[in-house]
Amino acid sequence: MNNARDWIAYLQAFAPSFAVLVAIGVAVMQAYLQRQHLKHDLYNKRFRVFSAIQQVLHDPKATTNAKDLLPSLQKETAELSFLFGQEIKDFRSEIDSVLRELRWQEHQIEGADHTVEDNKSFVMAVIHWDALSDKAERLFGRYLQLHHERSWFGRWTARVNRWMDADVPDKLASRYEN
Repeated sequence: MNNARDWIAYLQAFAPSFAVLVAIGVAVMQAYLQRQHLKHDLYNKRFRVFSAIQQVLHDPKATTNAKDLLPSLQKETAELSFLFGQEIKDFRSEIDSVLRELRWQEHQIEGADHTVEDNKSFVMAVIHWDALSDKAERLFGRYLQLHHERSWFGRWTARVNRWMDADVPDKLASRYEN
């Protein structure tokens, strides 16, 4: 009888510790889920901007109706500077400049006296416009990766290794290394 009381006493002693471990496990899982939710939200925002740019780039009337595309593109990509790096901002500026060039060439061709050079400039602008679609997929590709190819443990060890390689102070270095 005394032996059973001892076991009950042991279980009562470890119960709070077990409850703390369960609470820590739940908290870690909640933090992980919130982080994944933030990643999905960021992905959705980035994909919305990418889709707007792709829609404009693949619009068959883009080369003949450039003046209407610029305001709608500016509206759709207003938060671009908060979601992407400098290369995407530069790409957006390139789209603007090509759209303005197309608009200018369109205005020149509509005039009464346009030359062959105006037509060549328009064709060059259209070729540049067509090349922007491939460039968009290449630039946006790294921002639109939702899942990693490695497991969480592999990513964690790589992160620890990067931290150790970058932030190890000299006083932690071995005295035998020269």
